Amino acid sequence: MTVYWAAITGATGYRIYRSPTANAALSDLQLLAEVGAVTSYADPGAAVGTGRPHQLGSTGAWQTLSATLGTARQGAGVAIAPDPGDSTGTLFNLYVIGGKTGNNQAATSCERLPVTINGDGSHTVGTFTTCGQSLGTARWQLALFEVGNEDASFVTAPTRYLYAAGGVAGNGSSMVSSVEAFQVQSGGGLAAPVTVDSMQPFRAGYGYAAANNFLYVFGGTQANPNDTASSIKICAGASSQCSGGPPELENWNNLSGHLTVARYLMGSAIQSAYIYLLGGQTSAEAASSSTEYAIW
Repeated sequence: MTVYWAAITGATGYRIYRSPTANAALSDLQLLAEVGAVTSYADPGAAVGTGRPHQLGSTGAWQTLSATLGTARQGAGVAIAPDPGDSTGTLFNLYVIGGKTGNNQAATSCERLPVTINGDGSHTVGTFTTCGQSLGTARWQLALFEVGNEDASFVTAPTRYLYAAGGVAGNGSSMVSSVEAFQVQSGGGLAAPVTVDSMQPFRAGYGYAAANNFLYVFGGTQANPNDTASSIKICAGASSQCSGGPPELENWNNLSGHLTVARYLMGSAIQSAYIYLLGGQTSAEAASSSTEYAIW
C-alpha cells in the first residue's frame, strides 16, 4: 500500500505510523518509518517499531539544553516573562530566583535565560546571565508570579512585574514572609526590588497563580500540607492600604473554598480560567499523584 499526503511548509521529514495488525484501534498506532521531504511512502509490510505518535495536547520530546544555571538551586522561584521592549512578541526571559544552594544556605541571586520564539514555533535560547537585581531576603520554596495587563487590568501594557513571595529561610526552619516586586526592564533585566507586602499566613511550597487582578496561593501553610487558600489584590491606585497602584498589594484574604486534599510542595499551573494543583506532599502521602482544579 502506498500512502500520500500534502506537503507541510517547513517540514524536513515525516514519520509514518501504522497499527501492528489489521483492523486494530487507532490508539494502537506505532512508528513504521521516518522519511525525508517527500509526500508518499510505499509500505513494504515491515513490522512496526515501538514509537507512538503524540496525542493532542501532549508535549513534545524533552531535550537537554546547553544552557546551565550559574548556581545550583533547590526550590527556586521560576517564571517566564515577555520582554516589554519587544514589539514582535518573540522575545522572552526565563527567570530563576532564590532557592536553597547548600546546607543551611539560601540564595538572594537571580538568573535569567533569554528565549526567542522562531517563526516555525521552535525556540532559540541564549545563556544564563544575572538579572541585575537580587532579593532583599534569601529564601527557598517560594513562588515567583509574573504579572502583566492580561493578569491585572491595573497594570498598563507593556509593563510587566515579577512578585517573589514568601518561603523558607536558609536555616530550613524560619519563615520569610515578605513579598518583593521587580519591574521587568526593556532587554529583560530587572529594576530594584520593592517590598510590597507580607504574606499572611506564612506559606512555603505552595501552589500559586495570578489572574483577575489578584495573586492566589494554595496550601503550604507554615511549610506543611494544608488545604487553605488566600488571595491579595493588586492595587488600582491610592487607597487606605495603598499609596499608589501596581506593584503594590492590598489585603490578604482567606478564600472560602478549600483544597480537596491538603498539599505542600505541589506543582501549579493556570490555563484560561482554570488553576491546576498537581501532586505534592499530603497529610497521608510523602508524594501524591492526585490533582485538582478550581476556576478563578
